[in-house]
Amino acid sequence: AANEMQQKLTERRAFLCKDAGSPCGVALLQLPFRCPRCGERQRLRGLSSLRAHLDYGHAYHTVHSLSPTSRSAASEPTESAGREKEKAGAATEGTAGEQEAEPVESERRGSAGGSLSLRLTRIDPAEACARRGLDQVLRVTDSTLARRLRRVSTDLAQVDMELLHAHARFEHLAREKQQVRERERALCRQVETAVMEIGRLREQLTLSEQELEKKQL
Repeated sequence: AANEMQQKLTERRAFLCKDAGSPCGVALLQLPFRCPRCGERQRLRGLSSLRAHLDYGHAYHTVHSLSPTSRSAASEPTESAGREKEKAGAATEGTAGEQEAEPVESERRGSAGGSLSLRLTRIDPAEACARRGLDQVLRVTDSTLARRLRRVSTDLAQVDMELLHAHARFEHLAREKQQVRERERALCRQVETAVMEIGRLREQLTLSEQELEKKQL
């Protein structure tokens, strides 16, 4: 049954190549997408066909299947894998006509989604380890910077408080200096008044002495 299905697929592929007006090998080379597992032996018309071929023909549709254990298990030829590959070929050939009629915009969206899916499935373990290391270094750096910022903020707050105290002390000393100057001016006025009063009293005393001497004569 498997041989008959493979023969039918071969005849179907030859018929499609004949309709295209070129040999089968040339038609395959003209298809834009190549299976990374089959090589030039299997080329497809669109990313949707490539995803279907990879999912059903090679059974790697998750990131975990790219591990060495999964690759070694997938590389072993089994009867079930052969049947799945034949089903994938039949599904690919059956949907070839429908895919030719899809709009260009739909093909672009499928290309973008397929490229993203393939990039996600090809994450290297070494790259993932490097990313984890980089994330850890960034976390440590952020933590160190946060501690330094907190310490600098605390020091700035303390300096601001000291500046406020110094400013208040300066204003207090300025007020005291103003008060001392006012008292000095007041004392100077009092001294001047006292000197004038002493001079006036001396004059009165001199006049009194002169009058007393005249009376005694």
